[in-house]
Parts: sequence; structure tokens; C-alpha cells
Amino acid sequence: MRQRMALVGFTYLCATVAAVYFGANIAFFAGITLAAAFAVFILIPSVRRARVLPVAAFCAAVAMLMYSHSYNSAIEPLTELDGREINVTARVVDIPYDTDTGTVYTLKVLSHDNPLQSTGFKIRVKKTYAADIFAYDTVTCRVKLYFPEGGGYSSESYMLAKGIVFAGYIEDVYTSRRAVKEEKTAGYYIVKLREYIAKSIDVLLNSRSAGITKALLLGDKNAVNAETKNQLSAIGASHLIVVSGLHMSVIAFFAMIVFGMIFRKSRKFALVLSVFAVAVFMAVTGFTQTVLRSGIVIIIALFGQIIGAKPYKFSSVGFAALLILFFNPLAAGDIGILLSFTSSIGLMIFTEPIINALNSRIFTVKCFEKYKPMRALIKIFTASVGTTAGATVLSVPILIVVFKRVSFIAVISNILLIPAVEALLVFMVTALVLYSVPLIGFSAYPFAVAVKLLCEYISKITKALAAIPYAYINTSHKYIAVWLAMSLILAAITLLWRKGFKFAGRTAIASILILLVGVSSNDVLSFDKLYLNIIDADDGYAAVLNYNGNTAVIACCEDNRFAEEIAEYISVYTRNISAVTVASNSAASKRLCNLLLNGYKVDNVIATNENIVAIKSLYKNENCRFNAVKDELSTVLWGCIRIDTLNKDGKIYTYVEYYGKRFLILPGKADVNGIDKRLLSADICITDSSLKGAENIKSGIVIVSGRLDKAINTVRQAEYKGKQMLLLCKNGCIVFEMYRDKTPIMRRDLNWQ
Repeated sequence: MRQRMALVGFTYLCATVAAVYFGANIAFFAGITLAAAFAVFILIPSVRRARVLPVAAFCAAVAMLMYSHSYNSAIEPLTELDGREINVTARVVDIPYDTDTGTVYTLKVLSHDNPLQSTGFKIRVKKTYAADIFAYDTVTCRVKLYFPEGGGYSSESYMLAKGIVFAGYIEDVYTSRRAVKEEKTAGYYIVKLREYIAKSIDVLLNSRSAGITKALLLGDKNAVNAETKNQLSAIGASHLIVVSGLHMSVIAFFAMIVFGMIFRKSRKFALVLSVFAVAVFMAVTGFTQTVLRSGIVIIIALFGQIIGAKPYKFSSVGFAALLILFFNPLAAGDIGILLSFTSSIGLMIFTEPIINALNSRIFTVKCFEKYKPMRALIKIFTASVGTTAGATVLSVPILIVVFKRVSFIAVISNILLIPAVEALLVFMVTALVLYSVPLIGFSAYPFAVAVKLLCEYISKITKALAAIPYAYINTSHKYIAVWLAMSLILAAITLLWRKGFKFAGRTAIASILILLVGVSSNDVLSFDKLYLNIIDADDGYAAVLNYNGNTAVIACCEDNRFAEEIAEYISVYTRNISAVTVASNSAASKRLCNLLLNGYKVDNVIATNENIVAIKSLYKNENCRFNAVKDELSTVLWGCIRIDTLNKDGKIYTYVEYYGKRFLILPGKADVNGIDKRLLSADICITDSSLKGAENIKSGIVIVSGRLDKAINTVRQAEYKGKQMLLLCKNGCIVFEMYRDKTPIMRRDLNWQ
């Protein structure tokens, strides 16, 4: 029975993940096909008796069809609202949080002024300046809504996993009121408990420590600044600020110890209270998918101890997968839950063999045989390495595909950080409990001091490790696919070969050497090469220059929703940003600039004086130099690239020259009438679809971004005879590779959107 539950759960998980990746339409036809396969398997006696294939086919068919139905039920009734501005009356169902570009509110729509569409759906909207709105307030406001970008494991699937259908912006707030008694449901009290804990953390800790602690204890990643997030991602430790099995295990273990000490004579009662503590922690963290997975597994394990049943790890994880995804198939769209399950499976399969292999090798060394006290330290070290490696093995391919980067020092960073995270959780929970008790609240401060010291340690270790060269690599390079293929071949040979497991360590070393060869050879071949990435963002675009690890960004965005996506794309390719040029007056361009300023060390910002004032109001850092373009401004980057900027009608026209190759990068809604002919005859011209005076462009290659219908009109206006016209529509990305006097190579980057 336990084996069947593992089969059912894992099959259901894999099928739902495939449905998310391939989409609802393909999932529907795949579900029908699998249902037919199930019927065939039932008719074959030998297959029916084995049960494995019929069970797997049935579970996969149900998973596919349920995902398709759930997705279409959530999206199709609301398609008419995509891109619309409507007036809504809604309830704030989560704690608002601040970002670098505004305050974000999660609303449940109670009514709106489009009577043809349904209500009761959730939206996540942003307002540039915070309003006097709190959790569970009822507000009437005007919002602009849009469906997030779709596809497998996109912003759409992530938000749908949380029950949120639309993203958007608050245009205006009309009225707001506090929740009345009838509206105070269980969700209200959970949110208020989260608010109380967050406020208590703010009182006990400084702002930087409070941000890290909120992420670890409440799952509030938005409390962590962008720079720290990037550093954690670079060292392969970003999972530490996502509440998951690690955090849940610490809380459960701590609760068992405390309640066990209090109720020594009633172990079962202590275990029941531990179950309650785990359930409360799940509620405080907002019942996220990763918390549900780990919480269900831990509660099953605790109940097993209460009734004296044997623990079956695979069955527990399989049951958790089935339970979560059966009731909410869209939950599989959260990449966090997929990483959570793969980490759990990896821990169960690989951790013990890795630890045993390390111990057997290390303890045969004579110096460790003589000094037995060292054996305890060695066991702690090998346990840390084995746990981290086991949790990482199955997660690495997902990290490569989804996040486009892989860390070389993930094992080291986790060994250094996990003990600190575990201690921080224990100290902070203790501090919060003591702080909440009248008369003895002062006793919480010694524990708060310990938390501050641990946060400081985490910050310094994270910053130091992220500064190590090649701490992580961008996985969009072609050699990564070769490395993965060769590593899988080596792993298959090792596993299939008789007694091949003995050579697993050598196989891992060979895989690492292959990767190092790929990295070093790529660096040699890419040295002194300039990469010009042109990223389409529906309305407008961004141009990104990469040279020997340095980056310059020209922001010509017109649509706010793409600012975060562009910033995330840039994060994969860069460590240092030498310059950001804000080419247009749009809020999206300024927003992208602010995201980069808050996430990286930016040396220069080039913009009109008006835009600089607006950017400085949200960002203050003396290390960044702000350069106002009054008329013209020239900048030399990296000793080989000259960037000339021209201020025309409050917009920045950018002219880039690299070893005789010239590029003209025009702002959104540019007007090139009257522009110097030298600029208009650049080798490559990049513009959006709202260009005026397109007939004046004399460039050999003209790249037009934006909506297809407008882009076609721009092409018709231009004298395209003898020119290569490229329409960069539907969120495409073109990359030019250039090396001094050689002919540029043009390719598409499929990693964008």
C-alpha cells in the first residue's frame, strides 16, 4: 500500500508539472490519450495484474485533465478584462508590502463595473505611493489589469499557483474602510497574527536584520533587499529565504523539545501540541505551497509517532503531492513546490550514501584514527555535505532550466549558512514568545541581540561568497547543454556498470572538470567581445551591452509590467553595471533604472535632469554618479566603447560606437526629423513601432520592436530598399556578437520570455 501511495503521488506530481510546462491545451489532449491508455491497460490481464501501468496512466490522466480544467476555469471567464481599466470594490487579503518601485496590494474583487464578467477573483496591483490601506480593508479604486506573461513556469503560472489571476496598477483610490465584525473570518486573524509578528520583529531588530528574519520566519521575501537576493541566488542559497522543509523541521524539532520538557510524563500530548505548533507556523507563513508540502509530511510523521506506526518517507511525500495538487492543480505552477519535492526526494535517495561514502574515505586516514575527538566534527561536516549535496542533485537541472544560472559554491555556502539559519529561527521564535508575554517582554532582547549577530554573519558570508570569481555561471551558454548531456551519459554508464557506484565520486569529479573546461574556454573565446542584446517589451525595449563581465543598459521601456522581467533577464548576464541610460520619460524606464540601482552597484546613470530628480527621490546612494544630459554628452566605457547621448524633446537618443561599428538606439516615440545625418546612417538602428520620420533612417539594419501592427506601419514608412528590416515583436530578443574588425554575428536569445 505504501508503495502504491508513492507511485500515485509522484505520478500525479510529474503529470501536473508536465501540464504546467506544456500548457492547458496540450494537457487536455494528453489527458484524453492517457485515459484511453488506461482503458487499454485494464483490458490486458498481465498488465492489469501488475497494476503499475494502469495506476500510473489513471493518475496522470486525472492530473492532466484537472489542470486543464482548473486553468481554463480561472482564465477564460475573465479574458475581456485583460488590458482594461475598471473600477473595482475589493478586499485586501494579504499584508501590503513595499518594493523599490511602489507598494503592492493583493485584492479579492467583490464587484466591478463590467457586469459581464465574474467576481471573486484575486488581483495583485501596485501603487507608486503607498495609500492608507491595510490588510482586510475594503477599498474602491480604479485599476488597470493585465494577464501576466504566460507559458510554462512563467509569472502567469507562479501567480495562478497563489490564486491570483491578474497583475496591474492602481490608478486611483476612491474610498477605503476597515473590516467590520461580520468580515473577520479565520483568514483575517491569520493575517493579523502575521502583522503582529512582523511589527514585533521591526521593534526587536534593525531594518536589515528584520528583513532577513521576516523572510526566514514569515516567508516574506519582499522584506529582503534586491542586492541580498541577488547575492543569495549567486551562491546557490536563495532557498534559505523561502520557508520550506528546513524551516519547518527546525520549528517542529524545537516544539518537540520544548513541549517534551514541559510534559515529560505525556509524550503523546507533547507530540499533539507539536502538531498544533506546526499548523500555526504553516498559517503564519501564509500556507504557501512549499510550506504545505513540508508541513503535511511532518504532520504525518508526528501522527505516525503518536499511533506508533512505521515512518514511510516516500509515501508521506507522495501523499503530500497528491493532497496539494488534487485540490489545487494550479499549485504546480509555483517553481518553489517543484524544487521542494525534488529536494526531498534527493535527500531520501542520495544523502545517506554520500555521507557513508565520505565517512568511509575520511576515517581510513591514520591521523583521524588517532584523534577520536575529531571524528565527531568530521561526522558533522560529512552530514552537512551529504545533506546539501543530496538536496541539490535533483534540483540542479530545474535551476538551470528556470533560473538560467548554477552556483559552483552552493555546497560551501549552505554548509556555512544553514547552521546560522537554524539557530536564528530558534532564537527568534523564543524572542517573539517572550516579547508577547506581559511583564517579561524585556527578556526577549538578549535573544534579539543573538538574532542580530546571526543576521550580520549571514549578510557578510553571503556578500563575501558572492564576490568570489565564478561563484555562479550563466547557463544560457551552449556549452551548458553539452555539459549536461555528457554528465548524464557518465552517470548512466556509472549506474549501469557492474559495481559502478564505487566510481560515483570520480564521475562527479569528471563532470566538474568538463564544466570547468567549458567555462574557461567560453571565457577565452568571449574575451574582448561585445554583446548587444535587444530585448523587446511589447511597447518599447531595452538594449543591453555586455563586455568582459561589465554591462551598460539603455532603457527605452514603455510598459511597466516588463520592468521586473528585464531586470531579471539582466541579472543572469551581469555582475557589474557600468551605466544605465534612461532614454524615455516613461515610468517603466525609470522603474527599470530603480530596480537595477537597488540590485547592483551601478557606476553611472545617464538621463535628463527631470528624470534624475525622479530617480533620486526613490534612490539615494553617493557611490553612483548621476549625469544629466542637457544637450549632448559623451561617455567612454571600458576603454573601447564610446556612447554619445543627445537630449531632444526631453528624450535621450543614444549613439554607440565600437571599433567602427555604429548603433543608433532611439527612445520610445522618437522623432528623427532634424537629427544629424551621421547618426541616421549608423550601421544598425533600433527603434520602437511609434517612430516618426522613419523614412530618414539610412541604416543597413533596422530593428523595430513593439506591437506587430504598428511595427509593420513603421517598416512601410521606411525606405527599406537595400536594408534588412527585423521585426522584434512578441517579446523576442536579438543578440549581436562583435569582435573588433570582424563581421557581427546575429542570433536570437530564446532565454528571454
